[in-house]
Amino acid sequence: MKKFGSILSWGVTALAGLIVVLLIILFACDADGEISTLVWSEAMIEEYEKYPEEFRVEYIKVYDERTFTEDGYFSVSKSRYIPSLSQWQFTVRYNHSTLEYLSEERDEEMPIEDNHFTFTLVDNEGNVYRDFTYKRVTEGRYTYYRLVFDGVNMRKVGDIQIMVYCIDDMENGELPEIAVGKLPLYYSELEREDYKFEKELPDDMKPTEGFLPGEELLKGR
Repeated sequence: MKKFGSILSWGVTALAGLIVVLLIILFACDADGEISTLVWSEAMIEEYEKYPEEFRVEYIKVYDERTFTEDGYFSVSKSRYIPSLSQWQFTVRYNHSTLEYLSEERDEEMPIEDNHFTFTLVDNEGNVYRDFTYKRVTEGRYTYYRLVFDGVNMRKVGDIQIMVYCIDDMENGELPEIAVGKLPLYYSELEREDYKFEKELPDDMKPTEGFLPGEELLKGR
């Protein structure tokens, strides 16, 4: 009986250890890494250096974790709002299986290395925000877009949605009627909290490099 109890105890311990390892692997695969740290523009650095005590970064608590579209094709995470600049920063991610599914649905090949999507913000007042900068990173089976939208004052609207469009569906620069993805960014009734940004201050107080204007996504299409 004692031997059976020892075997059972060992089995439970081994199972618990396996679960921990799997969770660690899952967390590592799901991590955004440096792509989702704060993006520091010249205007943002200037604002911080001018008013260091008043400078704030906020996030919506319920969306601090990853949120997916209904079909699971896209997700948004690490949403940050800088009130003094009316600026949103967030990361949109998709698994490369998303391209496989969309390729089948659309009956056309969507190579992993290409840019297939562009992004907008839409608020409940009907305003559409198309100007943004971005940085793209591919790691493993995921592609990440860190997006920065300026001039989006959340205090004047009730909600904001992220719209994901296929670039190939656009004609003459016009957005198509149907988006391939829709993600919630903000609802006015949700709690906003201060984000401790100090750990993400740039060491040399220089702007973050590697970001391109959103128009670059449309080149060659």
